[in-house]
Amino acid sequence: MKFLILLGLVAVTMATRGPAILVDRHAYGDSEGFSHKFQIISRDALDQDIISVKKLGEGDVLEDTEFVVESVYLKKLPHTIQGTVSASSLTCDDRGYYRVVYPVKEPREGDEEGRHSRGIFYLVVDGCPKPKVISYQTIQLVSKLYN
Repeated sequence: MKFLILLGLVAVTMATRGPAILVDRHAYGDSEGFSHKFQIISRDALDQDIISVKKLGEGDVLEDTEFVVESVYLKKLPHTIQGTVSASSLTCDDRGYYRVVYPVKEPREGDEEGRHSRGIFYLVVDGCPKPKVISYQTIQLVSKLYN
């Protein structure tokens, strides 16, 4: 039942904003690495080869990462990709905010600008101090720039 409610909410979101990227807000790892799941749902066909993960760096710029992104299409749910972001080892430099990125080439006519952060998660590395807290406005800006 919860799954059907979630799909209904995603459908409403997609009707005005393009693909929805669903990811838990927190990921946990240690020196031996981490693994974190995500889903991308759209009313249009998706291309799993263009998915990437970026780190929110200094100056609110998204930086490339060395994380591995694996994904599969879900046969029972058309236009849905389920994936995993992982790394085999982590250091304290890896802690911080990340975004699963699915680039939108051109917005469709009638699409509104996104009003919420999509695909953003915070990576906690065991034994490391927390990184600086970023503002909600910064997350919104990054979401708009990299939709």
